Amino acid sequence: MRAELLVWGSLAVLLVAAEMLVPGAFLLWLGVAAGAVFLLLLFVPLTPLWQVVAFVALVGARAKVMEDAHRRGHAFGNRLFNKLYRTLFGAGFDDIFSGYRAFSRRFVKSFPALSSGFEIETELCVHASQLKLPTAEISLPYGKREEGSASKLRSVRDGVRILSTFALLLKETRPAVFFGTLASAAMAMAIVLAIPVVETYLATGLVPRLPTAVLATGMALFSGLIGCCGLILDSVARGRVEQKRILYLTIGAPRG
Repeated sequence: MRAELLVWGSLAVLLVAAEMLVPGAFLLWLGVAAGAVFLLLLFVPLTPLWQVVAFVALVGARAKVMEDAHRRGHAFGNRLFNKLYRTLFGAGFDDIFSGYRAFSRRFVKSFPALSSGFEIETELCVHASQLKLPTAEISLPYGKREEGSASKLRSVRDGVRILSTFALLLKETRPAVFFGTLASAAMAMAIVLAIPVVETYLATGLVPRLPTAVLATGMALFSGLIGCCGLILDSVARGRVEQKRILYLTIGAPRG
């Protein structure tokens, strides 16, 4: 047996065994991550560096979570939020709300952890997507909640919190898109308001709708201002990503 197979196999067994002595699920999922690397090495030869990369951030995608593990509204919300995430922040995750996760030391030390509720999973995914960190998903069994148990999830309240987190993270990580969307909406409104004013002026040489003309002008100025703010903040955000990436790389990786 190759030495790396022995190392990863032994590590997986030790971590799962340690979970029995110190329960809490964290060591268990580190053991699952090590086991996944072991299985991967059986079929694909990897250098030590890529073995560590495969162990960096592992997400357990809940199998059939969209089918029968939630109420119909929750399944629809899961699909909607996952699709919205891929649209705003890019592909890379099939189940952004999974709580089954294992992380490398680098990931943990570089993650700011600003959220305090159900939206923490979204922040974890955006952090990985923004820094282009190596991640992987494995399919895990996930069934219906036991009869008589109650879910802490509140559809409307938590849905609003997740949407607000999406908006906040989009503003912080992709300000050009966030402010560009607002600027486009303001400019479209200005054009709609200005069209009848311009038509009347061209026909009669008068501007009888002066308040509408002032509002259209103000909306156009607001659009240009907020668009410029988005471009400036996009440069600032790019610099922050570079700093985060440098911090991530300065954190020592596991030695093996």
